[in-house]
Parts: sequence; structure tokens; C-alpha cells
Amino acid sequence: MSCLSVFWINGQSVPINRVRVLASHNSYKCLPEKGVIRFLHRLQFLLPDGLNPDEMDYGHIPIEEQLDSFNIRGLELDVYADPAGGLFSKRRLPFFIWGPKQNSERHELTLPGIKILHIKDVDYQSNVNTWVEAMQRLSKWSDSHVGHSVVFVNVEIKNESPGGSSRWLRYLGFRPAEPFDKKALIELTNVAIKEMGEHLYTPKEMMCDYFNLKERVVQKGWPTMEDTKGKFIFILEGLAEDLKSEVLSNELDYPFFYYGNEENPNVVFVLKNNCKGNEAEIQECVQSGLMVRTRADAGTYESRKNDWNTYYSAVKSGAQIISTDYYLPDRRWSEYCVPSLISND
Repeated sequence: MSCLSVFWINGQSVPINRVRVLASHNSYKCLPEKGVIRFLHRLQFLLPDGLNPDEMDYGHIPIEEQLDSFNIRGLELDVYADPAGGLFSKRRLPFFIWGPKQNSERHELTLPGIKILHIKDVDYQSNVNTWVEAMQRLSKWSDSHVGHSVVFVNVEIKNESPGGSSRWLRYLGFRPAEPFDKKALIELTNVAIKEMGEHLYTPKEMMCDYFNLKERVVQKGWPTMEDTKGKFIFILEGLAEDLKSEVLSNELDYPFFYYGNEENPNVVFVLKNNCKGNEAEIQECVQSGLMVRTRADAGTYESRKNDWNTYYSAVKSGAQIISTDYYLPDRRWSEYCVPSLISND
């Protein structure tokens, strides 16, 4: 099935699964200080497996500017529970480095509530620090862009931290993250509903009178661009199994979709982040009526090598949400940059 770029569409009756959008990966993230990256390279033997400093060496402009200037219509927010407040207001890594401040000096980080950042104590600089702030800013942007095309927001639940994975780092004062429990999920829900309100397009709204989301897709199809004007669709990933089952059941009317196993009758969004060599699998998912999120680049590799092959695979796959760290090139390494408008046609 061919996908259209969202900004090439004239007819608003086009279903949203026929539209391809460009998304930013970890949309809130700021570029780490150079001293942090240098120190992490020296500390790498203590870091948990897979925590490569090179893969953290990227950052984004403010979310509103991404939406306005680069046609971004997919975002990603990483969320941590902070029920007592202060869990992220002091960062351990700067204790060992000359220059960066250990204390964030941001009052909102001392208060209870869900926080937004990449990796606790290690990669913590963010353009938006709290879930409340993120929801308020998205709502305000939406109010000032009446009738904007639908924006997909990937919400990744974070339960772990380097301090929870390495006893050596715990010895050095790195603290584990709090579990993202039922109380945190309720907070996530209540804040989204309060701040976003009518800007949310929810599973309940999509399901209508059908028994599940798959039945709706098969019998009626996806909602159209017209149906979702001015809306945001939130898709969660990373919840503990019991909470994931609760969200997917739709019995409590959570306002979130969920990235899950495509066999589940209430899963209509799937993650296929590694598209190279998996184009046929993704095409099969798309043809079956699912919406797929994949990545055009990961871990700064494509930018460092000026390698477009993953991007070409993402386009070939037919995935509707293509995520990148490089809607702007990082000229420290190359001119690699994913175009704002993407289409198979």
C-alpha cells in the first residue's frame, strides 16, 4: 500500500493509515555537554551493556519549532515516575566533572510528578522537564494551530536507570529509578486528560460501538485526516505486563493506544524499529491494516557515516511513522538529513 506525505494531501477523507509522517526520536532531548560525553567514554567500562556515549551525542530544538519548521508530526517523550519529587533535581554525573552543575536549579524538578528525560543521572538535559509542562505546551501549540494534522506521540515508560543496573554505579551514588506503577499510570492519564482535553483522539473514540480496535479497522477502516484534525494520538510502550493488559483491555477508558503484539485485538500500532532486512515484514503489517513506527537512523551511526541505507529501507517498508534524530544535519560528521516530506508515490 502506498503512503502519502501528510503535507501533500488535498482530500481530508484520506484515512490516517494512508499517511506517512516524519517523527523525531526522543523529541525533548538536548545535546549533552562535551565534558559529559568525554567522561562517559572514560567511565564506559562501568556502564551497563548497551549504554554507549556515542549513541547519546545528539539533541533537538524545542518541540514547537520541530512542529512548525520541520513538519514533524510524530514525537517521542520518555517518562519517569517521581512520586515524592526531587529524584531528578540533582544529577550524579556532574559530581565527577568540572563544569556541569550537579543541581539542576529547576524548581519544577523538586516537585512530585512525572518527569521527562533520557537517562537518569547520565543524559538528563531536556527541553521539557515534566509531563505537565509537555501537555500544556502541546495544548497551547494546538490552540494556536487550529485544524492542524494529527500528531502521533510515542510515550516510552522508563523503569530503569544506570544506578539500578550497575552495583559499581550505585556505590558511586547513582540511584535507581522509581518503578512506573499504577499510581504513576493514573497520574499520566489524569494530566493528559486535564491539559489536552478535546485535543486527544482516544481508543474509545476510535472504537465507537465495535468490540475492539481491530474490528473497527477491518469493518470501518481508520479515522480520516478530517476526523483527526487538531488532535493528538498517544501511544504507550514499556509498561509492566499487568498495566499493559489493563490499558489494552480498554475497560477503564485510558486515553492511550499501546504498541504491542499485532495478534492482540486492541493493538493497531506496532513498533518495528529495525527496518533493514525487515521491509517485507513491515509491509505485511501495513497491508493488514496496522500502523507501524520505524526508525531511519539510530545511535548517531547514520550521521557519523553519512549512511542513507536505513532511511531507504524505512521508506521501502511502507511504515507510516518514520522516526529520526536528523531532520537537521549534524555537520560535526556529515550532511545526513531526513527530508521533511516523504512519499512512496
